[in-house]
Amino acid sequence: MHVMLVPTENVLPLVSFELAGVVYGLDVASVQEIVRIENPRAERVPVLDLRKRFGLAASEPTRATRIIVVEGAGGTMGLLVDAVRGVLYLSSVTRDPAPETVAPQVPGIRVITNLEHGLLHLLDLEWLPSETELAAISDQR
Repeated sequence: MHVMLVPTENVLPLVSFELAGVVYGLDVASVQEIVRIENPRAERVPVLDLRKRFGLAASEPTRATRIIVVEGAGGTMGLLVDAVRGVLYLSSVTRDPAPETVAPQVPGIRVITNLEHGLLHLLDLEWLPSETELAAISDQR
């Protein structure tokens, strides 16, 4: 896990994670906790498999697989990710809107920015399922 501590004004703290080799970020303020998939807490919240949500191939869980518990418009839910990388701080200067070639194809991508070692895709939690969809996810577990 990488942790970069450079908090200053006009920065957005993010929890960064990987999904199918791509780096994503979530606003730290929306994250309640990060748990392993076998954690009892994971059993009490509906979990959305982001691979399915993004139309990616399924993958078997590994030791690095985590559930990021977030608070969204539909309530508290878990996001199943391949691995959590850590916390980083995104400067407001480096934020760019997602290009049209990416934004319509991948739900919830609000911003794409260049990092030292590649791109970071910032997720907008407003695309999370509604309360009705959230209940359907719970019923499937």
